Amino acid sequence: MSRTYDFTVFGATGFTGEKIAKLLSEKITSRYNGAFKIAISGRNYGKLEKVKATMDDTVSVDILVADVQDENSISEMTRQSSMIINCVGPYRYYGEQIVKSCVENGTHYMDISGEPEFIENMELKYKKAAAENNCFIVSGVGFDSVPADLGCIFTQRQFEHPNIPAYVESFLTVDTGESTGKGAGHYATYESAVMGFANQHKLKAIRKKAGSKRIPLVGGVRPRTLKPFYNTERKAYSIPFPGSDPSIVKRTQYFLHQKNETATPYGSFFDIQSSRNFYLMGLVASVVAMLAKFRPTRNLLLRHPEFFSAGGFSHEGPSEEDMANTSFKMDFFGRGFSNSSRVEAGEEPDVIIKTRVHGPEPGYVACSIIIVESALCFTESLDDIVKFVGEKGGVLTAGSVFYPTDLIERLDSAGVHFDVL
Repeated sequence: MSRTYDFTVFGATGFTGEKIAKLLSEKITSRYNGAFKIAISGRNYGKLEKVKATMDDTVSVDILVADVQDENSISEMTRQSSMIINCVGPYRYYGEQIVKSCVENGTHYMDISGEPEFIENMELKYKKAAAENNCFIVSGVGFDSVPADLGCIFTQRQFEHPNIPAYVESFLTVDTGESTGKGAGHYATYESAVMGFANQHKLKAIRKKAGSKRIPLVGGVRPRTLKPFYNTERKAYSIPFPGSDPSIVKRTQYFLHQKNETATPYGSFFDIQSSRNFYLMGLVASVVAMLAKFRPTRNLLLRHPEFFSAGGFSHEGPSEEDMANTSFKMDFFGRGFSNSSRVEAGEEPDVIIKTRVHGPEPGYVACSIIIVESALCFTESLDDIVKFVGEKGGVLTAGSVFYPTDLIERLDSAGVHFDVL
């Protein structure tokens, strides 16, 4: 089916959506000489005009007015587009309308969601229909959860025969440098986290309905228990990563196992250097989790993000200066065996592979780089993706879709680096 637009950025007037729209136009100009046609979309035509004025004017950019509350406008947007890049969250409120329309109209879809409930529910509800309508629905194509997903795959690929990987763990550190540390995250991210705490029971029900996705252990070993601990090797407090990384990587590894590719269990942690910050974060998380359960106190949380996050989130989001001073690194430790005889003998792992994914400010700068490079890679590599997946569509993770592509190399060139330590 011929489409008017190669890419439509929905939510282009939002904090992250505007950055993604600008970067997409710049990449299309510098790399493809303006060969792709873009639309930017949202509710407010005037605001969209202002965003368009900041984009590279050598690229063809049109404006589409669409509102998640107006089904016809969403359908009109998805019918005209080869791919929707959805930047409108929280996705538990506004995501399914776009996914549903994309599936109905055979339009490819990507988003930057870090909400496990939404992501896993979309797979459960639309996997079959997406495959039948030849469209790929891929969530979590931002900092949540591409560094973790592709970082795990990158680490596994460093094991050379006869070495056998057993499991992979990752440890995230965010360095704010000389940033003020105030309002480091935008309100929309905070709102998604609060609602995630409030709806944990729904996520459990979704996973129960979806069924187990466990993969066999190699040598009976697995990542350490997902509880906070002091990591003597890293001289930091390591806490289980609270976002979508663990569930997305788990889905990817299960998919790769079904494809007879290398697959391992995975553990995801966030490192905190000081004991003060460790206990402060634990206190904040406990308070938010408790208050999020009840509507009156949940509304209180949502009205005062800066107070309840100890300055971590605000309606304004981080300043350009703060984002420029912030960076991340995610260290991966792949543990395995030097040969199959050690596995059979029940011995301990004797091989350690260390890798790192690192780059600029994660939530907005790296996020924009990741989804733009992913969208362009997808468009160029669709034949390889279809051949690997075995279908012309489906609801899949980024790791599953991009496994046969050069996305790791593209990201490395674009500023999100993959290194062997």
